[in-house]
Amino acid sequence: MATQNPSFSDVSKAFLAIPELRNNGTNFELWQACVKAATRTIGNKAILTTPHTDANFDGIVAAAIQGKLQNNLFMLVNTLTTCKGIMDSLITRFGQTTAVITADAKRQLFSMKCQSDSHIMKHLNDLKLQYNHLTELGRKIDKKTYINIIIASLPSSYRPTIDVLSTSVNTQNRIGAALRTNYIPVVLTSTQVI
Repeated sequence: MATQNPSFSDVSKAFLAIPELRNNGTNFELWQACVKAATRTIGNKAILTTPHTDANFDGIVAAAIQGKLQNNLFMLVNTLTTCKGIMDSLITRFGQTTAVITADAKRQLFSMKCQSDSHIMKHLNDLKLQYNHLTELGRKIDKKTYINIIIASLPSSYRPTIDVLSTSVNTQNRIGAALRTNYIPVVLTSTQVI
């Protein structure tokens, strides 16, 4: 008995949480990983690299992929009818990291701001994702700079807490230096900030 392909509804559900691929491709690696996860969910990961034997099913998944593209990219691949064709086209376009993609990812990390206390955890998670994305692109940012990015991006209501932490660390370091022992200076960590 032949296995039945997932329904259109199953495919739609699997692709629901995938973010749109930006026209400039800055989120391509994340987007591609999400597409792979969605095709694994429907039990057809190979459909991205090999045309499916059922052209109708391939078309359904291809339409789901096209639905996760911004307009300019959609226009680029709207004539392609297989998942493999679409993915090959996008990999050719965005598969290699360029200086523009890296610079844009870095700009996004440095410009992220949290405006509301109620969204702080989401903001911190988004910061971490962007930091990891930049690291994956081969542009590691040192921990001290990352801590400064976190501090600068927090809402103003966190300012008193940051000031107290900084003063505490500075005082401890001054006392340690005055004692002239083998004191190792304390450094403010991202865990303390968060």
